[in-house]
Amino acid sequence: MKLNPSWLLLLGCCLIPVLNFPQALFSDRALFVRDISSVWSPQIESVVRQVASGEPPFFDARRGFGQPLFADPRAEVLYPPAWLHWVVPPDRSYALFCAIHLVIAALGAARLARRLNPEGGLAAALTAAFIYGASGPLLSLVAHWHHLAAAAWMPWIIERCDRRPGDPTPWLSLAALVTLQTLAGSPDYSFLTLLLCGLRLGTRADLGAPARLKLILAFGLGLLLSSVQILPSLAFAADADRPRLPVGWALGPLHPALTLETILPIRAEAWRLRPPAAETLLGGQQVWMFSHYLGLVSWVFAWIGLPRTRAPDRRFAMGAVLMGIVLSWGIQNLTLQDLVASVPLVSGLRFPTKYLAAASLGLAILASHALPGRSFRPRALLAGLGCVLLSFLGLQWWATGTAMVNVPTLVPLALPLAVSLGIAAVAGQARRLAPLIPILVVADLLVTLRDLNPTTEASLFRDRSPLTSVLPPGSRLFVSDYSIGVPKTDAALSLEGEPVREAAGIPYRLKETPVGFNIRETVVLAALWYLNPPMAGRFGYYGSFDLDILDFYRRPLKRQIQRFVTSRDPDFIVNQLRRGSVDYVVTMDAPQLWASLPLVITEHRFFEDPVRVYRVPAPWPRVRYETEEGELAALGSLDVLEMKDGRVVIHAAPEEPTRLVVAWANDRGWRAHINGVRTAVTDSPMAFISVALPRGAHRVELEYRPPLLLSGGLLSLTALLTILWLGLPRETRPPRQVA
Repeated sequence: MKLNPSWLLLLGCCLIPVLNFPQALFSDRALFVRDISSVWSPQIESVVRQVASGEPPFFDARRGFGQPLFADPRAEVLYPPAWLHWVVPPDRSYALFCAIHLVIAALGAARLARRLNPEGGLAAALTAAFIYGASGPLLSLVAHWHHLAAAAWMPWIIERCDRRPGDPTPWLSLAALVTLQTLAGSPDYSFLTLLLCGLRLGTRADLGAPARLKLILAFGLGLLLSSVQILPSLAFAADADRPRLPVGWALGPLHPALTLETILPIRAEAWRLRPPAAETLLGGQQVWMFSHYLGLVSWVFAWIGLPRTRAPDRRFAMGAVLMGIVLSWGIQNLTLQDLVASVPLVSGLRFPTKYLAAASLGLAILASHALPGRSFRPRALLAGLGCVLLSFLGLQWWATGTAMVNVPTLVPLALPLAVSLGIAAVAGQARRLAPLIPILVVADLLVTLRDLNPTTEASLFRDRSPLTSVLPPGSRLFVSDYSIGVPKTDAALSLEGEPVREAAGIPYRLKETPVGFNIRETVVLAALWYLNPPMAGRFGYYGSFDLDILDFYRRPLKRQIQRFVTSRDPDFIVNQLRRGSVDYVVTMDAPQLWASLPLVITEHRFFEDPVRVYRVPAPWPRVRYETEEGELAALGSLDVLEMKDGRVVIHAAPEEPTRLVVAWANDRGWRAHINGVRTAVTDSPMAFISVALPRGAHRVELEYRPPLLLSGGLLSLTALLTILWLGLPRETRPPRQVA
């Protein structure tokens, strides 16, 4: 029985996740690195918890002093594939979510390749699918769920924008795909998709202006359809005190010399770099993307397919490759930084190496045209490979002082190089050799990147920290975080440049690794055990003075937190803890700083430094009366009738006019009603929710609604009706009335 080519294509695309992280799919192990365990897990569990209890997932009271949830696009509340997490346990759902999106990405690249090369057949489609879906930039996104989901839809959207003259405008499908990508929650890949669609329309000379305008309108309607998510997210971003350039486009860029990493399976970060070379190539920053490798075999096939690609498609593919590589270099020039900083939204995009996905897609298109059948002279290819190898040797010598390639470096280079030369030698043979091309592509990529997404015991997502045995459920914690700092100078916040308090020794240095765990797994396990923010939320605890890892805090809140974490004054620290309603402190700080607090327990399990848990005596209630100066006031009865993440109901009976304060971070989404009458919500001195109360008995209701949610919903409904009307078959539209 002959299998349908579409089924073969689907099976081939499924190989990407199956071969890259099989243990996460078929055994009791789970993906865990980077943001998976530290950001995604507590966030998605907040969403699932609130949905299961019938609450709208609008606000997460457990993250720090409380943060918007729906408005944070990473939560993917409205993204249908993310609803998988609502019904499948997180230790299983994450790998399945990533596998689905890698397959979607590969199928999208194959679909785009078929549109641009309809004669290429299954081999061409698989080649494009593997080059895009199994490339280093895509597989690196497995640690960043929202970026992976958005990147997966990029080739689908470009394919929908690529209409032949006379084809009907794909109003519904294009708008739906743009909406899906937007709801996935990555502004970076939405921006990149917009650039690539513009590039594609710009390289088409056969499309008339009306057809271009209709496609632009359909794309815009897709964004408008996403308004129910976009507007609250924009309000969230506008309120956040997020630094502009150079933090964004200068954060973790790819140094131009390291563009070699896209061609050769090397990782300069792992070399023993000389200090000047390390500063030049890495800039003292963490490398954001696990791999920049696009595949040596992919580059070879792209070179072979370059002259065989139609001129408009060639211009687009080459433009995509060039765009992806140049954008990945980031922006280091101060003048250009100032220029880009003035562009709304674009200035807030971060980690420019994300844009290598565009280069991967461009290579996929070119390589899909590299079918054998035409004579090919490999001299230029051999010369190019020789230049690449010489550049590699020169870079290595300059960076490390080693003039010879060592064996560990030579081995991974030898196989793809030999295969590439063999391909060039047989490129003129019969078309029956075509199936070899996707096989060689996927072998190069998946073998080279086989360790890119490690797994650990799935119990990481199920087991509780041992500290939960001594910390009562529902407690508010302060956990010292030594992973990031604060700016040395910040005039806007009037800081004096004090660094965050440091641990007594070297924080997070491991004492031992459990049997069956490697160092990487143990670090994450130890961080979970330590309740490193925001992980404590998974166990029912509330955060407090958590550092603003992603720069999403409002300025008044950030001011309070930065002053707290940089202070060395024990009296000030304890006073702020009490005002913040903090019940316990978990820290590796020197014990002298916390001498006034009762010690609950000392743990010395994973880290070389002991971890101490202290109790904060007499913390202020989370719901209380305060004076205008921010002092605690005992002015009458106060009963909390209901307290959920996004809703608080209080019976208050102050004996004189005062301020009611709820110790959650204030946000313009909070609405207050006193006896059914709307009243203003303001900041307390700690940037908490504060409501002015007159004397007497009152029912106070506080409810959180994402800003601009209603306006976004109305715009989305308008866009949906417009899309449905435009997408109606012409003959079903009502006839015009003739006067």
